[in-house]
Amino acid sequence: MVSSTIAAGFDTSAYTMTTIIYNLIKHPETWKKLRLELDDALNAGRLSNPPSFTETDRLDYLGAVIKETMRLHPFVKPLLEREVPAGGTEIAGQFLPGGTTVGISAESAHRDAAVFGKDGDGFRPERWLEADYQQKLLMERSVLGFGAGKRVCMGRHIAELEMKKVIPRLLLEFDVSHCSPKTAEGSGMNELTFQLQISLEDPSYILQARDKLTNFPKPFAITCADRVS
Repeated sequence: MVSSTIAAGFDTSAYTMTTIIYNLIKHPETWKKLRLELDDALNAGRLSNPPSFTETDRLDYLGAVIKETMRLHPFVKPLLEREVPAGGTEIAGQFLPGGTTVGISAESAHRDAAVFGKDGDGFRPERWLEADYQQKLLMERSVLGFGAGKRVCMGRHIAELEMKKVIPRLLLEFDVSHCSPKTAEGSGMNELTFQLQISLEDPSYILQARDKLTNFPKPFAITCADRVS
């Protein structure tokens, strides 16, 4: 059961960590803030290297970066569909008979200006730290990266553990830069190896989905060099 849960969430976890790195590279000010939070925690003895989940789970800005990435870049493209139960129901003032299939676009829900503000199309982790309790609760309920309700992802906590261990370790150990893809397809390298070994030289690269079912991006590359400071 445990191995099945981890294997089932591999693509989504890999996608989310890929988009986190992409956003950090595209937003240097966010990169600096996150690294500063990690360095401060490390120097204060609140963070080990390698870090534990218990330690990184207390880092507010790290949590905000992960939430904002999952909001802007949901993994699944198709509508999240449900069937109206027998007897029907009313949704947004419209009565729908039982058996009707209804669905919602996660991407549209995640950019709702009424929930996330007029800048909802942009990457700004600070929104998760600025919101009051009620607003933050509304925002969290509106993000469907792990699903919602009875069908919420069973492996959610494993995925969060992975992200909150991998991303801090990467920033603590390496300096990462962006560069152009050097033909990942046909290179003989798997995507993970490719992304960790080749730098990203093309600053104009923008995430592009490679199929119609998920938002998994076409390959791009990063260079990881030992951190010097």
